[in-house]
Amino acid sequence: MSEKHGPKKNELTLSKNRGLAIKRLDLVKRGLALIDEVKKKKLEVLIGNHEDAITEILIEYVKLLVTDKYDLSVTPVFLGEEILNFAKEHPIDLFIIVTNNIIFRSEDLPAELRIEKALWLIKFLRETYGSPVIAFYGWPDDPLFPEKVKQAGANYCFKMPTKFEELKKPIEKCLGLRMSE
Repeated sequence: MSEKHGPKKNELTLSKNRGLAIKRLDLVKRGLALIDEVKKKKLEVLIGNHEDAITEILIEYVKLLVTDKYDLSVTPVFLGEEILNFAKEHPIDLFIIVTNNIIFRSEDLPAELRIEKALWLIKFLRETYGSPVIAFYGWPDDPLFPEKVKQAGANYCFKMPTKFEELKKPIEKCLGLRMSE
């Protein structure tokens, strides 16, 4: 095309894109952003459990509830020591702990003592980090066990298997508690 008939097609596209870039830059400078560019609040969830199938189900439950609301990051960990190390290094918004599926590397513990150590872990996490804890257990088959878990500091305790509908409100409440701080 000649100069008389206007800019070439590539020049027109470039100038339109440049105009959009300038408008976007202006919005960012004023502290505004385009709606599709608004960043979701980060949500960090740690799942303490050594059984992969259960971990995957728990991850899917959390994703169903929060993916459209938060930028979700879920970290599965099964060693008690690694849970402590990870929590020390990262701000966790929600701990999900399967009490009978936490392994403690430093000691070869019988099952009953592992449960006691898992209860100590829940207490430590709540007292140290203040983040909500949702606990699960497959055993012991003790009707008083959920109360022991809550006394240790868990916000909720569920016997496995648990249906998604039973978890929906507790997860939302725990995240509401943490995200409103």
